[in-house]
Amino acid sequence: MSDQPLSGKQILVTRPQPEAGETAALIESLGGRALLAPMLEILPPTDPTPLAAAICALSRYDAILITSANGARSYLQQLAQHGIDPATTPPCYAVGPKTARLLEQAGIPTSQPNSRFDAEAMAEAISSWAGGSKQFLFLRAEIGREVLTQALRAAGHHVEQVAAYRAEPAARLPAEVTQSLQHSQVDAILFFSSRTATTFLQLCREATIPLSHPLLGALSPVTAEKMASDGHPPHFIAETATAEGIVRAAIAQLSRIIHEG
Repeated sequence: MSDQPLSGKQILVTRPQPEAGETAALIESLGGRALLAPMLEILPPTDPTPLAAAICALSRYDAILITSANGARSYLQQLAQHGIDPATTPPCYAVGPKTARLLEQAGIPTSQPNSRFDAEAMAEAISSWAGGSKQFLFLRAEIGREVLTQALRAAGHHVEQVAAYRAEPAARLPAEVTQSLQHSQVDAILFFSSRTATTFLQLCREATIPLSHPLLGALSPVTAEKMASDGHPPHFIAETATAEGIVRAAIAQLSRIIHEG
């Protein structure tokens, strides 16, 4: 018998590429088999003009706010397209270690919350870091939560929101995923955002696919709350909002079921 914690387990990953592939590699390194069903496709913003205008006027801002790796990649692509040296740009505030790492590797000074990796933690951290009223550029998805912007504006800061990318929902589940779910061959499903969860659950309802067998996992309490409101509360929530965190939570829950069974 293998001593790898996910040996014999099939885990479904719903996050977009390229992170889906990276999470799959992590699962497989732990002995599991990863199924991929990216629920969102990351594309350029519908109207790229505001983003280009903001990039050409970076000197107006005290700092840049970026809450996802997708936002970081879009920002770095824009800097390259406009011939701007990242080392000359304003500092960034980032959510999540991967987002921060992408920016830091490009030479951009970056700060991030030390504990939770979400907009609420970022708003709290910025309130303690930024003295006085600041001008922020928030590079975000076309559709997203307003928590960070509202909190910073309430604290007296100026926030300009600009779409750096858009996330288009999937129209259907991959055939292999549908078949595996119908035959109860999926042991756990990992949800990395409210939109991925909502899209996946809706597609399952449309295809009358039952979800009684697999364990459902959420990256954060925000995602968990949305799943619960959609009628599928998660069986586990990551303690840290990272791929490693949600995979650890899946391993713990699967092990608990084995021991209890």
